[in-house]
Amino acid sequence: ISLKDKVLTCRVSAAELCAERLRIGKDDDVSVAGNVEEPPFPKMPPLVDDENRDPEAVAAQRDSLSQKASEALDAGDLETALRRLTDAIVLGRPSALLYARRAEVLLLLGRPRAAVRDCGNALEVNPDSGKAFKIRARARAHLKHWSEAHADFQEGLRIDYDESTYEESRLVAEKMKGIQAVATERRLKMENAETQRRERDVKAAQEAQKRLADQANEKQLAESRIAHQPYFQAAKRYGYMHDFMGVKRGPCKCSKCDFYVWKPRRMGG
Repeated sequence: ISLKDKVLTCRVSAAELCAERLRIGKDDDVSVAGNVEEPPFPKMPPLVDDENRDPEAVAAQRDSLSQKASEALDAGDLETALRRLTDAIVLGRPSALLYARRAEVLLLLGRPRAAVRDCGNALEVNPDSGKAFKIRARARAHLKHWSEAHADFQEGLRIDYDESTYEESRLVAEKMKGIQAVATERRLKMENAETQRRERDVKAAQEAQKRLADQANEKQLAESRIAHQPYFQAAKRYGYMHDFMGVKRGPCKCSKCDFYVWKPRRMGG
């Protein structure tokens, strides 16, 4: 491959790479970094700046490293470009653009998680960085985090609209439609199952209530049948009755019945 071809290959942006992967349409055919362990995240700037350093000298060194990173990208050397950008970031106080540039290189190297982190750092520096939103959207699409990618695309387009990003966002939106359709179907199934469960519970409660009402009716009928019997009136009056053997019997042991269960009988024969 000629040097010219290498340069052209390198200049395929992360946007074009992500869009091409999304156009495949079949998840099984897309190489997803979410299933591959990434290398460790690149270094971050120190938490505290060195006060002994000359700010102007540091800025000049950062600009020099940034320029070398651009030259490495033009030469198709992504690893060198990543090292130069990391060196520039480690100097301290990196700009949102510097974070976003490294995130774009990381995405081209197939490291979307690291790209997402750098974009988050870029947005902490500048919450209105459209470039950071767009790169993070592509990284999240690479990880199949469709809802987050869709939200980032929309915010990036709101800040800085361009046609190519809009076309990418449409591909992610199509994925979102499929996800929403599945989620809606699942939600409807759960709602139907819950409705059926409630109907079963209501039916069971109604049947239990009917059984209690039937038992109460049976008890009332039984009481009405014997209420006017002489032995029942005597039992109510004396608190006991004689059974067929002549043994005194008190009321029902359940302590709930208002009538006496022993009906006097005569022995046959």
